[in-house]
Amino acid sequence: MPVVLSPNLAVDLHFMKIWSEQKFKCKIDHVIVDEAHCVSQWGRDFCISYLWLSWLYNVLGDEIPWYLTSATLHASTIHDILEIIGLPKDTPVYRHSNDQPNIHLCVCVMKHTIASCFDLAFLVPLDAKVDDREWVQQHIPQFLVYCNSRPDTEKVAKFL
Repeated sequence: MPVVLSPNLAVDLHFMKIWSEQKFKCKIDHVIVDEAHCVSQWGRDFCISYLWLSWLYNVLGDEIPWYLTSATLHASTIHDILEIIGLPKDTPVYRHSNDQPNIHLCVCVMKHTIASCFDLAFLVPLDAKVDDREWVQQHIPQFLVYCNSRPDTEKVAKFL
């Protein structure tokens, strides 16, 4: 029986006691942390529940394998994640390419200060009809903007 939870719910006070119940615990055959880079990059200020995954690892014990997945997992980040969760430093690491033909990286020279969001203005035209779903689908391609903290994410979202 798979159980799919966000870190927020997995370490929620109402759910935490269930992990210790042997009847429930014996049915868990592995733990998967998707977007594992968030443990390191967001755990300290954006989503603190990622830091509580160490508690979950301690409760479940090392008999249950953990899998950490991410398309943006650098070697230094892997070390930090293993340390935060408490996984052994010799945990095997498997790397596979995440190259996708429909995903492109766009790098633009910044013209404005890093504190402003003006360098992102090209993503949404000034005359955008944001209330017209059909217009948006025809004129604004899908895009992702990654931010390092919750305040930065909220600032960018409000700007766009």
